[in-house]
Amino acid sequence: MISAKNRKILSDDPRYRCCFISGKYSMIDIHHAFFGWGNKIEELWNYVPLNIYYHKHSRQAVHDGNRIMFCGNELKTRQVCELFALLRASDDELKEYKLLNKRKALMQDENLVDCVLTLASRSGFYDELNIKP
Repeated sequence: MISAKNRKILSDDPRYRCCFISGKYSMIDIHHAFFGWGNKIEELWNYVPLNIYYHKHSRQAVHDGNRIMFCGNELKTRQVCELFALLRASDDELKEYKLLNKRKALMQDENLVDCVLTLASRSGFYDELNIKP
C-alpha cells in the first residue's frame, strides 16, 4: 500500500503514468522494486511505473521472474526494476536499507546498466540517477 502522501506525489508526476519498460501510457501499476519482512520500502525511489503486463501478467512479468529483450540481450525484468530504483537512491538510503552491495553487484552487468540508463533517459528519470563517473 502506498501512503496517501506518496500517492499524491505519484499522481502529480506525469512520469509515473508511463511504463518504465515499454513506454506505454495505459494500465499502469506502481511496482515496489524492493520489499521484505512483510514491509515495502515506502520511498519514492523504490516505485517503478509498469504497465500491468510487465507487473503482473505476460512472459515479461516482474513477479514471474521473467525477462525482457534489450538490444539483443535477455535481461531479468526484476533486475531492470531493481537497478533503476537503486540508482535513484542515495548511498545513505541504500546503507539504511542494506542495499548498497546489491547496487554494486547489479552495476557489474554492462548490458543491464545500459538498458536502465536508456530507459531512464526515455522516461524522464535520468537526471535523478545517482551515477558515479
